[in-house]
Amino acid sequence: MAKMALKVVLLAAALAGASASSDDGEVTRRAISELEGMIRRQREQIAALRAQGEARRLADDAAALPPSLHPSASTRSYTDEENLEIAMDHLWLILCGTLVMFMQAGFAMVEAGCCRFKNVQNVLLKNLTDVCVGTLGWYFLGWGFAYGGPLDKDGKLVGGFAGTQMFAGTNFAERQEDGQLEPSASMMNWYFQWA
Repeated sequence: MAKMALKVVLLAAALAGASASSDDGEVTRRAISELEGMIRRQREQIAALRAQGEARRLADDAAALPPSLHPSASTRSYTDEENLEIAMDHLWLILCGTLVMFMQAGFAMVEAGCCRFKNVQNVLLKNLTDVCVGTLGWYFLGWGFAYGGPLDKDGKLVGGFAGTQMFAGTNFAERQEDGQLEPSASMMNWYFQWA
């Protein structure tokens, strides 16, 4: 940064010297002096801000509690490629789930079109209630019965009929050996099956 500022000052001086007459030499020297003073003040400001930022960073480091989703001795960081894959998977599922929810609006419009005008509001409210109650039912009971496990080594339900775990979102985050919580794919799978 200092080299660039010096180059700018020298270029300004060279251009001013080439285009100005000998009478303008004092004006040019004064302008260069002002520019050098401005550069000096900016360097001092940058140094002060860096010192302030360093003190702030050190204070944050001392006061920070161990976070639950950051790396520890028992976990590894995701690579950039893994982060991108996970983000794209989630983006795709959210987009598809949104499109599927537009089908609910379509069903509501079909039902509203098949009834008398005075009943349209009631039909739309019932369709909205259907989505809300269905979502709560799927969260609290449906996912656990359908996919809750326990599973045997072949991936089949131990009881053979319905799961007995993962009701109300339990195990959506997996607990690591050191007590930290790591997000699992269960949230994404829950959303996919709900939509």
